[in-house]
Amino acid sequence: MASRLEESVHHYTYNLPDERIARYPLEERDSAKMLVWKAASETIENRHVRDLDAILDRDSLIILNNSKVIPARLHFRKVSGSPVELFLLEPLATTHQQALESRERSRWFCLFGAKRLREGSLIECNSEFGIVQALILERRDQGAVVELSWPPGLSLAELLERIGNTPLPPYLNRPDEQNDKERYQTVFARNEGSVAAPTAALHLSSGVLNRLENKGIRRSELTLHVGLGTFQPMKSDHISDHSMHEEIIEISRTCLEDIAAFLTHKAETPDAGHRFVCVGTTSLRSIESLFWLALSLYNSGATVWPETARVEQWCWRNSVDDVISPLNAIQYLLNLRSSDGSIPDSMRFRSSLMISPGYDFRYCDTLMTNFHQPQSTLLVLVSAFCGDEARRKIYEHALKNDYRFLSYGDSSLLFR
Repeated sequence: MASRLEESVHHYTYNLPDERIARYPLEERDSAKMLVWKAASETIENRHVRDLDAILDRDSLIILNNSKVIPARLHFRKVSGSPVELFLLEPLATTHQQALESRERSRWFCLFGAKRLREGSLIECNSEFGIVQALILERRDQGAVVELSWPPGLSLAELLERIGNTPLPPYLNRPDEQNDKERYQTVFARNEGSVAAPTAALHLSSGVLNRLENKGIRRSELTLHVGLGTFQPMKSDHISDHSMHEEIIEISRTCLEDIAAFLTHKAETPDAGHRFVCVGTTSLRSIESLFWLALSLYNSGATVWPETARVEQWCWRNSVDDVISPLNAIQYLLNLRSSDGSIPDSMRFRSSLMISPGYDFRYCDTLMTNFHQPQSTLLVLVSAFCGDEARRKIYEHALKNDYRFLSYGDSSLLFR
């Protein structure tokens, strides 16, 4: 369990000069620098992302988040003519895919900048395809439930591609540009729904992925649609008081089988150097969530995949002894059936899992990740992963050696 000092949000801060924030990507994705931390030797190496295949051993497993960023920023106007920016966050009562395939209307939870917009307010956007409207149905905290409607002929995905803007994080402090449509996506992005990129994977080029495959390093994909909570600094004084954002995760049967095969092989050859690599904190949180999901369902005696399943923020703090192993947890999930008795192709659930010091990692032993904002949940996760003292050394080294920070910045590869 973390000490009270480690629980302080102010413990996870450092001085990040504005000029160290990378506002644009490098011309070549894999030319980004990569700081390699090895816990066993407590050493740091300065490498590049293009070296990844030379660093990892054969038969390692890499987990990638294949979520695709949608053009989620939309510009409307009130009846008075005043501008209003809508930021789409999550569709209601449907999946992202179904919502983006819809035609004529769709309901979303959104953020917007106009505080005086009330329920029943209607705002509009004039486009080349006709008038797009947004009706405010319900105010919720900082956002609202909004019903979008538009002229027939286009799916919502096609409409957003034409009138939406790439949702760059606010700390880049610039409007999106044409190049961001490509570079704020991974080369393997395919499942639309994120409003922020899984940025660690932005560095991976087709060449790097091909070399990893040729070396015999297995690649498996999952989908976590990244929300705005990824970039929001913690506002409470202590980590325990922070309310972690909830995100939707979808794991295919193939991914679960890949994990089970890797864990089995690693148990049979424990000294071979195989690594379980998560590219990005979203991939790591998704994979670690699998254990807690399985444990919860196992304890409840479930034999059928539930229609609604979720992993709570602090589920791990209430756990005393694991009643199933990490491998058995994956095998248990693989044995669950759909309500009709069929074998599900994928499993969809929600997770607000927050990882902080004291967490016992069940799967991931190697993390590829960018350099994160001070006082962010991502920085807390890095401290949990490699230790607080190591995290400080890593960030001090990065600052002293001209690493670029945040979404378009350089990378790190952390070996536990």
